Amino acid sequence: MQICKRRVLPALCLFFSALALSEDRAWKEYAYPADGFAISSPVAPVLQKRMMKPVAGEVEAHFYFIPLESCQLVVMYAALHPSDKRTPEQALQDSMKGITLSGAKLISEKSISLGNYPGIELEIDDGRHHQRGRFYAIDRRMYTLAADVPSGKEFPPEVERWYKSFRIVGATK
Repeated sequence: MQICKRRVLPALCLFFSALALSEDRAWKEYAYPADGFAISSPVAPVLQKRMMKPVAGEVEAHFYFIPLESCQLVVMYAALHPSDKRTPEQALQDSMKGITLSGAKLISEKSISLGNYPGIELEIDDGRHHQRGRFYAIDRRMYTLAADVPSGKEFPPEVERWYKSFRIVGATK
């Protein structure tokens, strides 16, 4: 009986360790109601807060980083400043200008939407990074979803799954 325990216990530990590791890589939804969204990914996003000064005044932006082996994913959320009188479409166009003024080569641009909310998708390459960003203006809030891979690399299939999992929580429109 003692020999059986010595063999079974390590085998069970290995089994449950492998199970735990595989579950860590399983996709889960992470909801951020205070920032108005939820998104799925195989790892928990890491939040960093930064102050930004767009058109009308300083706002706090929240960056949710999701590092994967094949790419880096980021969700950025920021509310428009109360003094910012731009329409959602104007705010989206200004977001696009900032990207293209960086000197990166614009690969593609298209209008998109999330339900009734307007958006823009841009794909750019700056020689070091190949990026695809989706920008949405939703109820005076701006969301950016960005995927980054090294130049010359294609986006892995997880990127599209990640984009499709993004949803608004508590939107009023």
